[in-house]
Amino acid sequence: MKKKCLLACEILWDCFPYGDFLGGATLNVAYHLNQLNTLPIIASSVGDDESGRNAITQIRDQWGCDISGIRILEGVATGKVFVQIDHKGDATYILETPAAWDFVSLSEDLFPGFKNADAFVYGSVGLRMDFNQQQTEMFLKEYKGLKCFDVNLRIPHNSRELVLKYAGQADFVKVNNEELEMLTNHLNAGSSVYGRIAELSRMLDVDMLCVTRADRSALMLYGGQVYEGQVFPVAIIDTVGAGDAFFAAMIDALLNEDFNPRLALDKATALGSWVASKQGAQPPYDKQRSVLETLKL
Repeated sequence: MKKKCLLACEILWDCFPYGDFLGGATLNVAYHLNQLNTLPIIASSVGDDESGRNAITQIRDQWGCDISGIRILEGVATGKVFVQIDHKGDATYILETPAAWDFVSLSEDLFPGFKNADAFVYGSVGLRMDFNQQQTEMFLKEYKGLKCFDVNLRIPHNSRELVLKYAGQADFVKVNNEELEMLTNHLNAGSSVYGRIAELSRMLDVDMLCVTRADRSALMLYGGQVYEGQVFPVAIIDTVGAGDAFFAAMIDALLNEDFNPRLALDKATALGSWVASKQGAQPPYDKQRSVLETLKL
Protein backbone atom coordinates (compact mmCIF):
# COMPACT_ATOMS: atom_id res chain seq x y z
CA MET A 1 0.00 0.00 0.00
CA LYS A 2 1.39 3.40 -0.99
CA LYS A 3 2.37 5.91 1.68
CA LYS A 4 0.42 9.18 1.63
CA CYS A 5 1.99 12.62 1.45
CA LEU A 6 0.07 15.85 2.02
CA LEU A 7 1.47 18.85 0.16
CA ALA A 8 0.61 22.51 0.71
CA CYS A 9 0.93 23.47 -2.95
CA GLU A 10 1.37 26.60 -5.00
CA ILE A 11 -0.70 25.97 -8.13
CA LEU A 12 0.45 28.43 -10.77
CA TRP A 13 1.36 28.69 -14.41
CA ASP A 14 5.03 29.03 -15.36
CA CYS A 15 5.03 31.48 -18.26
CA PHE A 16 8.06 30.84 -20.46
CA PRO A 17 8.93 32.63 -23.71
CA TYR A 18 7.93 29.39 -25.49
CA GLY A 19 4.62 28.73 -23.67
CA ASP A 20 2.75 28.38 -20.37
CA PHE A 21 3.14 25.26 -18.22
CA LEU A 22 1.49 24.21 -14.98
CA GLY A 23 3.93 24.51 -12.11
CA GLY A 24 4.75 25.57 -8.59
CA ALA A 25 7.57 24.05 -6.54
CA THR A 26 5.46 21.85 -4.26
CA LEU A 27 3.03 21.00 -7.07
CA ASN A 28 6.00 19.72 -9.07
CA VAL A 29 6.93 17.57 -6.07
CA ALA A 30 3.37 16.17 -6.08
CA TYR A 31 3.66 15.33 -9.79
CA HIS A 32 6.84 13.31 -9.25
CA LEU A 33 5.61 11.60 -6.08
CA ASN A 34 2.61 10.39 -8.06
CA GLN A 35 5.01 8.66 -10.46
CA LEU A 36 7.01 7.04 -7.65
CA ASN A 37 5.72 5.00 -4.72
CA THR A 38 3.94 7.72 -2.74
CA LEU A 39 0.35 8.98 -3.10
CA PRO A 40 0.18 12.81 -3.12
CA ILE A 41 -2.68 14.65 -1.41
CA ILE A 42 -2.76 18.18 -2.84
CA ALA A 43 -3.97 21.06 -0.66
CA SER A 44 -4.20 24.29 -2.66
CA SER A 45 -6.42 26.95 -4.20
CA VAL A 46 -7.08 28.24 -7.71
CA GLY A 47 -9.13 31.13 -8.99
CA ASP A 48 -12.56 30.84 -10.54
CA ASP A 49 -11.08 31.46 -13.98
CA GLU A 50 -9.94 29.63 -17.09
CA SER A 51 -6.42 29.16 -15.74
CA GLY A 52 -7.80 27.55 -12.59
CA ARG A 53 -10.12 25.24 -14.51
CA ASN A 54 -7.31 24.20 -16.83
CA ALA A 55 -5.06 23.47 -13.85
CA ILE A 56 -7.65 21.25 -12.18
CA THR A 57 -8.32 19.40 -15.45
CA GLN A 58 -4.62 18.67 -15.95
CA ILE A 59 -4.04 17.56 -12.36
CA ARG A 60 -7.08 15.28 -12.40
CA ASP A 61 -7.19 13.96 -15.96
CA GLN A 62 -3.56 13.97 -17.08
CA TRP A 63 -1.77 13.37 -13.79
CA GLY A 64 -4.44 11.18 -12.20
CA CYS A 65 -4.28 13.01 -8.85
CA ASP A 66 -7.05 13.60 -6.32
CA ILE A 67 -8.32 17.21 -6.52
CA SER A 68 -10.62 17.15 -3.48
CA GLY A 69 -8.19 19.33 -1.48
CA ILE A 70 -8.11 22.10 -4.11
CA ARG A 71 -10.45 25.02 -3.39
CA ILE A 72 -11.86 27.32 -6.09
CA LEU A 73 -11.86 30.93 -4.89
CA GLU A 74 -13.74 33.93 -6.22
CA GLY A 75 -12.15 37.35 -6.41
CA VAL A 76 -8.53 36.19 -6.70
CA ALA A 77 -6.78 34.92 -9.81
CA THR A 78 -4.96 31.65 -10.36
CA GLY A 79 -1.25 32.28 -9.95
CA LYS A 80 1.28 32.99 -12.69
CA VAL A 81 5.05 33.26 -12.62
CA PHE A 82 7.07 34.71 -15.46
CA VAL A 83 10.22 32.65 -16.05
CA GLN A 84 13.40 33.79 -17.79
CA ILE A 85 16.12 31.26 -18.74
CA ASP A 86 19.73 32.41 -19.15
CA HIS A 87 22.39 30.95 -21.46
CA LYS A 88 23.38 28.40 -18.79
CA GLY A 89 19.81 27.09 -18.48
CA ASP A 90 19.28 28.69 -15.06
CA ALA A 91 15.92 30.28 -14.29
CA THR A 92 14.81 33.53 -12.65
CA TYR A 93 11.19 34.10 -11.58
CA ILE A 94 8.75 37.01 -11.26
CA LEU A 95 5.66 35.98 -9.27
CA GLU A 96 2.25 37.68 -9.51
CA THR A 97 0.88 38.84 -6.15
CA PRO A 98 -1.59 38.09 -4.69
CA ALA A 99 -2.73 34.77 -6.17
CA ALA A 100 -5.15 32.02 -5.21
CA TRP A 101 -2.31 29.84 -3.88
CA ASP A 102 -1.70 32.48 -1.20
CA PHE A 103 -4.86 31.12 0.47
CA VAL A 104 -4.26 27.39 1.05
CA SER A 105 -6.46 25.94 3.77
CA LEU A 106 -5.18 23.08 5.93
CA SER A 107 -8.34 22.92 8.02
CA GLU A 108 -9.49 19.48 9.14
CA ASP A 109 -13.08 20.76 8.92
CA LEU A 110 -12.74 21.40 5.18
CA PHE A 111 -10.66 18.34 4.31
CA PRO A 112 -10.98 15.48 6.83
CA GLY A 113 -8.08 13.08 7.05
CA PHE A 114 -5.26 15.52 6.30
CA LYS A 115 -3.50 14.68 9.56
CA ASN A 116 -3.42 10.97 8.70
CA ALA A 117 -0.87 11.49 5.92
CA ASP A 118 2.52 9.83 6.43
CA ALA A 119 4.37 12.99 5.39
CA PHE A 120 3.67 16.71 5.01
CA VAL A 121 5.49 18.92 2.49
CA TYR A 122 5.58 22.70 2.74
CA GLY A 123 7.96 25.29 1.33
CA SER A 124 9.10 28.85 1.72
CA VAL A 125 7.54 30.00 -1.57
CA GLY A 126 4.06 29.19 -0.30
CA LEU A 127 4.61 31.12 2.94
CA ARG A 128 4.93 34.61 1.53
CA MET A 129 1.48 35.70 2.85
CA ASP A 130 -0.01 35.75 6.37
CA PHE A 131 -2.89 33.36 5.59
CA ASN A 132 -0.64 30.46 4.61
CA GLN A 133 1.71 31.15 7.49
CA GLN A 134 -1.17 30.92 9.97
CA GLN A 135 -2.59 27.77 8.38
CA THR A 136 0.82 26.08 8.37
CA GLU A 137 1.59 26.95 11.98
CA MET A 138 -1.81 25.64 13.08
CA PHE A 139 -1.28 22.39 11.17
CA LEU A 140 2.30 21.80 12.35
CA LYS A 141 1.27 22.07 16.02
CA GLU A 142 -0.87 18.92 15.71
CA TYR A 143 0.73 16.96 12.88
CA LYS A 144 2.78 13.90 13.96
CA GLY A 145 4.10 12.56 10.63
CA LEU A 146 7.29 13.32 8.68
CA LYS A 147 7.58 17.09 8.10
CA CYS A 148 9.52 18.05 4.96
CA PHE A 149 10.49 21.65 4.19
CA ASP A 150 11.70 23.01 0.85
CA VAL A 151 13.86 26.13 0.94
CA ASN A 152 13.26 28.22 -2.20
CA LEU A 153 14.36 31.74 -1.40
CA ARG A 154 12.43 34.15 -3.61
CA ILE A 155 13.42 37.73 -2.95
CA PRO A 156 11.46 39.87 -2.03
CA HIS A 157 8.84 37.28 -1.02
CA ASN A 158 10.89 35.41 1.59
CA SER A 159 13.27 36.63 4.27
CA ARG A 160 16.07 34.65 5.89
CA GLU A 161 14.26 34.94 9.22
CA LEU A 162 11.01 33.50 7.82
CA VAL A 163 12.81 30.57 6.20
CA LEU A 164 14.72 29.73 9.37
CA LYS A 165 11.52 29.91 11.44
CA TYR A 166 9.61 27.40 9.34
CA ALA A 167 12.55 25.17 8.44
CA GLY A 168 13.17 24.78 12.16
CA GLN A 169 9.77 23.07 12.54
CA ALA A 170 10.61 20.35 9.98
CA ASP A 171 12.20 16.92 10.28
CA PHE A 172 13.80 17.03 6.82
CA VAL A 173 15.01 20.13 4.97
CA LYS A 174 16.12 20.51 1.34
CA VAL A 175 18.30 23.48 0.38
CA ASN A 176 20.63 24.31 -2.50
CA ASN A 177 24.20 25.45 -2.07
CA GLU A 178 23.50 29.15 -2.65
CA GLU A 179 20.63 29.10 -0.15
CA LEU A 180 22.82 27.28 2.36
CA GLU A 181 25.36 30.10 2.12
CA MET A 182 22.66 32.76 2.51
CA LEU A 183 21.19 31.07 5.59
CA THR A 184 24.61 30.71 7.24
CA ASN A 185 26.06 34.01 6.04
CA HIS A 186 27.21 34.99 9.52
CA LEU A 187 29.98 32.40 9.17
CA ASN A 188 33.41 33.12 7.73
CA ALA A 189 33.15 33.30 3.92
CA GLY A 190 35.79 30.57 3.65
CA SER A 191 33.77 28.02 5.65
CA SER A 192 33.41 24.62 4.00
CA VAL A 193 30.06 23.26 2.87
CA TYR A 194 30.38 20.62 5.60
CA GLY A 195 30.83 23.32 8.22
CA ARG A 196 27.80 25.17 6.89
CA ILE A 197 25.71 21.99 6.95
CA ALA A 198 26.68 21.40 10.57
CA GLU A 199 25.88 25.01 11.47
CA LEU A 200 22.48 24.99 9.74
CA SER A 201 21.62 21.69 11.41
CA ARG A 202 22.48 23.22 14.78
CA MET A 203 20.55 26.42 14.07
CA LEU A 204 17.41 24.54 13.02
CA ASP A 205 17.76 21.56 15.36
CA VAL A 206 17.22 19.38 12.28
CA ASP A 207 19.25 16.20 11.75
CA MET A 208 18.08 15.32 8.21
CA LEU A 209 19.28 17.88 5.70
CA CYS A 210 19.96 17.71 1.94
CA VAL A 211 22.06 20.15 -0.07
CA THR A 212 21.86 20.17 -3.88
CA ARG A 213 24.86 21.68 -5.69
CA ALA A 214 23.96 22.01 -9.40
CA ASP A 215 26.57 20.01 -11.34
CA ARG A 216 28.36 18.82 -8.19
CA SER A 217 27.34 15.91 -5.94
CA ALA A 218 24.38 16.34 -3.58
CA LEU A 219 25.01 15.92 0.14
CA MET A 220 22.82 14.61 2.96
CA LEU A 221 23.21 14.91 6.70
CA TYR A 222 21.65 11.80 8.23
CA GLY A 223 22.33 10.15 11.57
CA GLY A 224 25.14 12.58 12.34
CA GLN A 225 27.04 11.75 9.12
CA VAL A 226 27.24 13.58 5.80
CA TYR A 227 26.74 11.32 2.77
CA GLU A 228 27.69 12.22 -0.81
CA GLY A 229 25.80 11.10 -3.91
CA GLN A 230 26.91 10.45 -7.46
CA VAL A 231 26.87 12.94 -10.33
CA PHE A 232 24.99 12.14 -13.55
CA PRO A 233 26.16 14.57 -16.28
CA VAL A 234 23.45 15.58 -18.76
CA ALA A 235 22.97 18.19 -21.45
CA ILE A 236 20.91 20.82 -19.62
CA ILE A 237 17.83 22.25 -21.33
CA ASP A 238 16.51 24.12 -18.29
CA THR A 239 16.79 23.60 -14.55
CA VAL A 240 13.14 24.38 -13.74
CA GLY A 241 11.75 21.62 -11.52
CA ALA A 242 15.00 19.66 -11.21
CA GLY A 243 15.29 20.39 -7.49
CA ASP A 244 11.60 19.54 -7.02
CA ALA A 245 12.12 16.13 -8.64
CA PHE A 246 15.14 15.56 -6.39
CA PHE A 247 13.08 16.49 -3.32
CA ALA A 248 10.24 14.16 -4.33
CA ALA A 249 12.60 11.22 -4.73
CA MET A 250 14.16 11.89 -1.32
CA ILE A 251 10.74 12.05 0.38
CA ASP A 252 9.69 8.85 -1.37
CA ALA A 253 12.88 7.18 -0.12
CA LEU A 254 12.49 8.47 3.45
CA LEU A 255 9.04 6.88 3.64
CA ASN A 256 10.63 3.50 2.88
CA GLU A 257 11.55 1.43 5.94
CA ASP A 258 14.77 0.36 4.19
CA PHE A 259 16.02 3.94 3.70
CA ASN A 260 19.65 4.13 2.57
CA PRO A 261 20.95 7.73 2.40
CA ARG A 262 23.59 7.14 -0.28
CA LEU A 263 21.29 5.14 -2.54
CA ALA A 264 18.52 7.69 -2.02
CA LEU A 265 20.88 10.52 -3.04
CA ASP A 266 21.83 8.66 -6.20
CA LYS A 267 18.22 8.03 -7.23
CA ALA A 268 17.19 11.59 -6.43
CA THR A 269 20.15 13.06 -8.33
CA ALA A 270 19.46 10.83 -11.35
CA LEU A 271 15.85 12.00 -11.42
CA GLY A 272 16.73 15.67 -10.98
CA SER A 273 19.42 15.45 -13.68
CA TRP A 274 16.97 13.87 -16.09
CA VAL A 275 14.41 16.63 -15.51
CA ALA A 276 17.12 19.25 -16.15
CA SER A 277 17.79 17.58 -19.51
CA LYS A 278 14.16 18.10 -20.57
CA GLN A 279 11.98 21.14 -21.26
CA GLY A 280 9.65 21.92 -18.36
CA ALA A 281 9.30 20.59 -14.83
CA GLN A 282 7.01 17.61 -15.52
CA PRO A 283 8.37 15.52 -18.39
CA PRO A 284 6.58 12.24 -19.19
CA TYR A 285 7.86 9.31 -17.18
CA ASP A 286 7.98 6.50 -19.75
CA LYS A 287 11.57 7.40 -20.73
CA GLN A 288 12.55 8.16 -17.12
CA ARG A 289 11.95 4.61 -15.98
CA SER A 290 14.37 3.37 -18.61
CA VAL A 291 16.94 5.89 -17.34
CA LEU A 292 16.72 4.50 -13.80
CA GLU A 293 16.92 0.93 -15.11
CA THR A 294 19.99 1.77 -17.17
CA LEU A 295 21.66 3.27 -14.10
CA LYS A 296 20.66 0.17 -12.06
CA LEU A 297 19.28 2.39 -9.30
